[in-house]
Amino acid sequence: MDIRTMYDTKGQELSVACHILECRYSTITRKNSLPGFDCLIVVLRLIYGTFMFENGGSCHWIGAAETKNHFLRHAWSPFGPEEREVREDAKDREKVLKSIAGCDYSFELLCNSELMSETFWSQNTFQLFEGLLVATTAKYVECSPTQFANHCLLKLDLAADPTSTLEGVIKQSFGLVPFHDQWVWARPNRPWVIRVMYTPDVTMSRRLDINDFRTRCVPRPR
Repeated sequence: MDIRTMYDTKGQELSVACHILECRYSTITRKNSLPGFDCLIVVLRLIYGTFMFENGGSCHWIGAAETKNHFLRHAWSPFGPEEREVREDAKDREKVLKSIAGCDYSFELLCNSELMSETFWSQNTFQLFEGLLVATTAKYVECSPTQFANHCLLKLDLAADPTSTLEGVIKQSFGLVPFHDQWVWARPNRPWVIRVMYTPDVTMSRRLDINDFRTRCVPRPR
């Protein structure tokens, strides 16, 4: 089952579809609980409900991405409460997990996996940068989708540097920056979301809460 085919997302049922994506989650039991996987599906559903319907419920890349990455397709499930729906979702969940058998199921590793980077985070709508230009030649950097997606992942490590701020990390990510073994010019894009790898301070009083991450701006593209 797929929310995009169950509801008229271009009409009056759009709000219903978005509400389901944001508020309804897979039925989890003690037997099949996988917190890392389940958290990733929640993140995808929040992104879908917030942004994807601006494009009629689809982007030009989503079909090919879903074929290769079954996480992306599974996240469109309605996760209905009826017994039949629960059984169907459980079967689909098993198929998705079989497709990544042998992988680590932690949220961090799944979210930043090569599969997610190649099929999802490397798409233009999630790119923090509008390309990277080699400083000495002004030519676009040649790199894999995974390398580019990884470079768009910001790192805020308050355990290593308690004086660091998210605003500072964002600001330092643009302009002339190192990329592998060369210097490049990083120009801002307009990403749907900003991904941040956050390591909290060991002191509880200096830790950030969720509201500190809700709204952050990147420099405007010129």
